[in-house]
Amino acid sequence: MQCPNPTCGKQIADNAAFCPYCGSKVLVAAPDAGGGRRKVRARGPLVAGAVIVAVALIAAVAFGIAQITAKPQLSEEAVIEALEPELASKEVEPPTGTWFASEPLEYVSSQVDSISEVHNADDRKVVIVKSTYENASVTVTVTYETVFYLEDDAWQYQSFSPVEQTYVPSGHIADEALIEHVPSFLEFVDEEHPVTEPDGDEVSLMELYGESFQAEVLDNSTGESGGSATLAISAMHGISSYAGEIEVSFDWDDEAGDWTFVDVRPSDDIAFASFDGLLGTWTGEFYEEEHNDSIYNLAACYGGRANPPSITFKSIDEQAMTAVVDITCLVHGHGSLDNPADSAEGDEVITVNDVLITLEPDRLDDWYQVYEQERYRVFIQTGSDGTLRVRIETMRVHDTGRGQAWRTDYFTMTRVDSSEEAPAA
Repeated sequence: MQCPNPTCGKQIADNAAFCPYCGSKVLVAAPDAGGGRRKVRARGPLVAGAVIVAVALIAAVAFGIAQITAKPQLSEEAVIEALEPELASKEVEPPTGTWFASEPLEYVSSQVDSISEVHNADDRKVVIVKSTYENASVTVTVTYETVFYLEDDAWQYQSFSPVEQTYVPSGHIADEALIEHVPSFLEFVDEEHPVTEPDGDEVSLMELYGESFQAEVLDNSTGESGGSATLAISAMHGISSYAGEIEVSFDWDDEAGDWTFVDVRPSDDIAFASFDGLLGTWTGEFYEEEHNDSIYNLAACYGGRANPPSITFKSIDEQAMTAVVDITCLVHGHGSLDNPADSAEGDEVITVNDVLITLEPDRLDDWYQVYEQERYRVFIQTGSDGTLRVRIETMRVHDTGRGQAWRTDYFTMTRVDSSEEAPAA
C-alpha cells in the first residue's frame, strides 16, 4: 500500500504500522462492528502540526513576558551623553611644575573605562570615566567615579568625584618659563663652561648680564622626550652691551614629573663687549646742584636746569677704549649770588667739538673725569643698570691759586639720536 503522508507517498507493506521512510503512523487497530478488529489510518501530520503550534504559542507568551519585565540597559554612549556637559565645564588645575605653561587647561574628550554591577542591586551601576584636559605643555587625564541608578525606567547619576589624576607632556616647555630661568642658565655656564673675554680673562656671565637682561626664544624644540631650546640674550653693562645665544638641553624626569635642564652651551660671542649703544646724541635731565658756600657766600644757581648738557658720541675705538665726542654744557661764569636764581648773568653755554675722551667701562657707579678746561670739568658715571650720568663742575681759582669746583650740576643722560650710522668724526 501507499504511505498516507502526502509528502511521502512511497509504497510500503500492507501490514506496516509506520512508514519506514518518513515515520508516519499507518495503521491503528480498532474493533469493528462484528466484534473483530479493523485497520484505521492515523492522522499523523495533523498531530505533529498541532504540537508545533502549541510550542510556538508558549514561546511567544514567554517572550512577551520577558519583554515586559526587562530593564533598560546602560550603554557607554548614554553615560557620556549624561556626564559630558558637566565634565567639559570642570575647572581642572594644571600640575605644578617648573616648566609648564601657566595657562588654564581645556577640555578635550571623555571615555567610559568600565560599567560594573552592584551586588544585590541590579538597578545600580558603578561607572568609571576618564576625561582628558590639556594646554600648550601638558595633557592631564582625570579618572572620575559615579553611580548610575534606575528610576522610572531611566538611568540617572549621582554627583561624581575624581579618584585619580595623571599627566604627560604634550607640547613644549612654556616660552615664559625659559625666559624666567635665564639666570639659572647663566649660573650653569659659569660653573660648567666658563667663558673668557677676548683678552683671555675668565668672566662671569651672571656679572655681565645680571638681572637686567633681555631674552627672546629663537627656537623651542622641547617635548615629551626632552629636546632643546635656543635663546637670544642681551644686556647693558654700564656703557657697554653684550649679546649672544645660549642653547639649553632638557630631559624629561619621570620621577619628578617635570623637565630638567642637563646642559647649557653659550655662543662664542656671548662675552664680547660692544659700545655701539653709546653712538648718537645724549641729552641731560637736571637732578641736583651743589655750591661751595664754605669758601664763598653763595646761593644756588639753576642755570643748568634750563640748559642741560649734550654729548654726541661720534666714534668709538673699542681696543683703545677712547671716543670722539662733541660736548655742549653750561658754565657758571658769574660771581656770588645772594639768593637762589634760575639763571644769572654770566651763565654761558660752551660747545667743544671732536674731543677725544677715555672711557672706563669697568668703573661702574663711579665718577671719572673725561674732559677739562680752565673754567670747567666734565665727569661721567656709568651705572651698573646702564644709566649714563654727567657732572659739570665750574671751576674757580682760590686765593691760594688752587682750582676748586664752586658750582656743580648733575644730570641723567638719555639718548635722543640712536641712528645706526653715527655722525662722521
